Parts: sequence; C-alpha cells; structure tokens
Amino acid sequence: LFAAACGVGCILGTVVLATAPSSALLVVLACVVLVYIMFRMASPEWALGRRAGRRLSAVAGVIGGVLQGATGISAPVTITFLNALRMDRPEFIAVISLAFAVMAIPQVATLWAYGLLDLQRFLLGLAVTVCVFAGMPVGAAAARRLGPRVFDRVILSLLALIALKLLYEGIA
Repeated sequence: LFAAACGVGCILGTVVLATAPSSALLVVLACVVLVYIMFRMASPEWALGRRAGRRLSAVAGVIGGVLQGATGISAPVTITFLNALRMDRPEFIAVISLAFAVMAIPQVATLWAYGLLDLQRFLLGLAVTVCVFAGMPVGAAAARRLGPRVFDRVILSLLALIALKLLYEGIA
C-alpha cells in the first residue's frame, strides 16, 4: 500500500513540478524533518507502532510520492516514515527499494508527457542507475558490519543532511 501510494503521489507531484514553484514546500519539509530528528534524539526508543504505520502508510506514501514528483526527493517523508516504524535493516531496504521503484515508473512517464524528460536525460539516468547497482555490494558489506543502533543513527544523519540541503535550496 505504501509503495502504491508513492506511485500515485509521484504522478501528482510531477504535475506540481510542471506547474508551480516548490521553494516554500522545500523549507516546510526541511523544518518538519529537523523537528522529527530532534524528537528522535530526545526520545531514541520511540517507535511508530505497526498498526498505526499501516493506517498511515497510504498518506505517507502519497505525500512522499508528491514530493518525489515535485522536487525529485521523497526521502524526507519516505525514510522518516520507515525510520519511525523502526524496521530492521533488511525490511527497511526492501520496502524503500520497492517504493522507489514504484515511484520511478510513473514519474518517468509523467515527466516525458510534460516534456521535462528527453532521451538524453533518460539515458543519463540509466547510466547513473548502473553506477548505483555497481556500488550496492560495497554498501551491503558495510551495512553488515553495522548494528541496528548505528544503522538508525546513519538514517537520522542522512535525513539531517537532506533537510539541510532542502532548507538551503528553499531559501536560496
């Protein structure tokens, strides 16, 4: 449900990208993510229960998809939501990978339809994808050496970097 909602939201977000400025959205999103990180640092054992997570999965998915379509970045919502569920590393990677894959297909089609994606950019995207897949074994080997606490801290650090980048882009 989460991944499917991400796909639907991505189409909506791409329409927003084609029709509206996104700087205010970036600033608000960055602030929300920074507040979440501060909350998690103050309450490191807090977790969103699985039942609540199931109820919120479609909403989080649509919002993440809209952000992916509008800004090209869904991580502040998708990763924050999955991090709040406190999934173990294999489950987290499976769910986020599925969500990103489900978002990519409608996003490519919608970008193409709006004339925001041409063949050259599409081929560059494929080339980058090959590089990402080539680096995955290195990431997997490093992740095997990390415990759940370190994995959680890495995710929160990644979210902080993304939030700061969004804040900078929204203000600049």
